[in-house]
Amino acid sequence: MSTKTSVIGLAALSVALGAVPAHAVTEGAAGPVTVIRTAPSTPAPTTSFREIVAGTTQSCGVTTAAAAVCWGDNHYGGLGDGTHVNRLRPVQVAGLGWGVRGIGVGSGFACALTSAGGVQCWGRNEHGQLGNRTTTDSATPVQVEGMAWGVVALRVSWANACVIMRDHSAHCWGENANGNLGDGTTIDRMTPVHVRGFPAGVTSISPGLDHSCATTPSGATKCWGGNRDGQLGDGTTIDSLVPVTVSHLTGSVQVVAGTSHSCARTSAGLVACWGLNDVGQLGDGTSTSHTTPVQVVRLRGVDSITTAGEHSCARTSAGAMKCWGSNWSGQLGDGTTIDRPFPVSVIGMGRLVTSTSAGGFHTCALVNTVGKCWGYGYDGELGQGSRQSSAVPLTVL
Repeated sequence: MSTKTSVIGLAALSVALGAVPAHAVTEGAAGPVTVIRTAPSTPAPTTSFREIVAGTTQSCGVTTAAAAVCWGDNHYGGLGDGTHVNRLRPVQVAGLGWGVRGIGVGSGFACALTSAGGVQCWGRNEHGQLGNRTTTDSATPVQVEGMAWGVVALRVSWANACVIMRDHSAHCWGENANGNLGDGTTIDRMTPVHVRGFPAGVTSISPGLDHSCATTPSGATKCWGGNRDGQLGDGTTIDSLVPVTVSHLTGSVQVVAGTSHSCARTSAGLVACWGLNDVGQLGDGTSTSHTTPVQVVRLRGVDSITTAGEHSCARTSAGAMKCWGSNWSGQLGDGTTIDRPFPVSVIGMGRLVTSTSAGGFHTCALVNTVGKCWGYGYDGELGQGSRQSSAVPLTVL
């Protein structure tokens, strides 16, 4: 199958490239990268997934055999295979060949939730994000202190991680410069600390770059940490070391936090977002930022949402996938590198999507048990055997 290509680099992070000529070269910190605009023919996948998660420059997944696998950037040992060699295809995480229930990926590190309810992490650790009371990187999994059992949900962000326990309490660890751990301080934590302000517990939680959010059993949404762009949703731009309630939002069942924006899904299947909107990441059809929620347009019947960097995606109850926001590396999957202030359909996914995950500059999804990734791929994070970026979904091999 023929392909059309353009070339971009990491330095183009804040630039929409839709107007760049097909063979223009933009030099970046990572060097020039080819962006595929039409899906090529690919070999049959060799990895069968039940979960796939996109991080910043790496991706990880849980196989149908309950093993943890990762691929992409391995500078800090974030692939967990005991080396620092980048991998263009999935490799098994050491010691986690079975019994893995979930996985989360940040910037250079990752964590796994085991079937016993424990959490193990590996990779980068300068802020204590591995949770083992050290700041020493580890290229193989280490046990998070106090998290050997009782964890029911795990979410990982750039340099911190959060869990929900069986009693619905929330705990976080890692980087805390803006109070994003929710313990009332700005001290990095090398072991999990209890998130304040949730007497009835939480139903979902999501750490972002410098803020975090969670939903409550009553349908309220609360956020805490950095708030320069209104990402806490309380109508201000004042940071908060403890959770504050998002204004004008009820019936929330899921919340996700990105770089400087947040989004929530309601029980009615609608999505609202707030915070920075310079590349359309709020999905309301504009580039106007908001300190309180605005509804994402052209989107109904949503049963899951995901965000990480400056783009977001949603899966509908019919199995369709739509994304919006930043698209400089093709992470929206619509075959272009044009930022979109409203949801657009991901090419070639039809109504077969079972789960979605937005990363820093790329996106991944499952079509039944087949992994698909697209967007920035210079470090191998698309998992298809090359360092190409792609504006359309590629099969993880």
